[in-house]
Amino acid sequence: MWIYFTGFDTAVSRQRYAQITGVILDITSASEDGKLTFGTVTAGTLANELELTGDALYPTTNDGLALGTTSLGFADLHLATGGNITVAGANAKRSLVLTAS
Repeated sequence: MWIYFTGFDTAVSRQRYAQITGVILDITSASEDGKLTFGTVTAGTLANELELTGDALYPTTNDGLALGTTSLGFADLHLATGGNITVAGANAKRSLVLTAS
């Protein structure tokens, strides 16, 4: 199942600019699972970028999607009690300050 977002380019050709795809992962009664995949066009190519399941929101490819931009960042990150921040890579610099509120 798909939802397409289309428009016209400067050559007046109809183009798909984004899509949301619904996927059935498990059809077993009482344990059904599904997934939404979000795709966008960059430089003329449509690619799936983000996926949402019942227990995770994640990029479609490893290291393939930024959270924020160099000029538009998020104000806060809220994690549940016991939540973790993991930085991958042997040479990664890690800095985390925790405060009780």
